[in-house]
Amino acid sequence: MKVVKFAAAIAALALAATAFAACGGNSGSSSVSDTQKWADSVCTAGSELKTAATDLADAVKSPSISDIAGYKAKVAQKYSALETAVAAVDQQWSAASTINNDTTGAMQTLRKDEQALYTAWALVQTASTKVSKATSIGGAIGATTELAGAMTQTVAAASLLVQGYKDFTSSKNDQLKQAFSNASSCKALFGKK
Repeated sequence: MKVVKFAAAIAALALAATAFAACGGNSGSSSVSDTQKWADSVCTAGSELKTAATDLADAVKSPSISDIAGYKAKVAQKYSALETAVAAVDQQWSAASTINNDTTGAMQTLRKDEQALYTAWALVQTASTKVSKATSIGGAIGATTELAGAMTQTVAAASLLVQGYKDFTSSKNDQLKQAFSNASSCKALFGKK
């Protein structure tokens, strides 16, 4: 009788250990997967931000002020793309805290870079509004000069943010290191094969 009870206890213990290991294994791989999916989204948003910032900066470098309406339409189009890109970066910032501690910690590390982007973006918003309201060549030139300065800051802020993402490939946190090293959009953004 004691042998039967002992065997049943061992079987129950083995079953519990198997269930615990399976649960722990799934949780860990899910966390890595979630972190990598998030890193992929972060790098996609970062790539779109870099492109949109560069496009608007290029648009204001050599403006065709003689065609104010055409110039304003071009700036509005590039501004809209940048607005969408900044919103996508912001969405990744907001999503980080709902995924896991690794992603939350990652975004806290980048708080200063993120704030620099938002500060530059506020300047872009103000200057692009002035461009859209310009009715004279002089007004358009003044607003364009202001927008060009704001875009210089925005491009620099975007570059710092992307560098922050790249720094995660050397992180002491293994999940972040793997996620940012392995995500295809991150490899493309960082210029790695």
